[in-house]
Amino acid sequence: MNNSTSLNRHPLRRGVQLTSGPVILVLLFLTLLVVGGISYRGMVVSRESDRWVRHTHEVLENLQELLSEVQDVESSYRGFVITGDEGFLAPYRESVLRAKHDDTIIRNQCCPKKVRANHRNCLMERE
Repeated sequence: MNNSTSLNRHPLRRGVQLTSGPVILVLLFLTLLVVGGISYRGMVVSRESDRWVRHTHEVLENLQELLSEVQDVESSYRGFVITGDEGFLAPYRESVLRAKHDDTIIRNQCCPKKVRANHRNCLMERE
């Protein structure tokens, strides 16, 4: 019996001609889609992470400014108490205003409006 005729008579090989070209293209396309999806997700996560890092640096800078203002308040107050000179009160008042402003900025950065409103309502109910 001839080998070529025995292959043609095999029931699984008869009438089915599978070429590997389209299969390989489909697999490559699916691989490209999966890799692209993973890369896109990584970029989105990285962008969100960068946004939080920037936000954290802004909050830290504002906290540093608030600390500086509080130290100015203390220095001006101490100067007035020790000397009795009212010239220390003007820088004291300015530093208090700046410290309140910095405090408001920090609260706005760290706590969403809805949470602040609920907290304020809760405090008013307690009074």
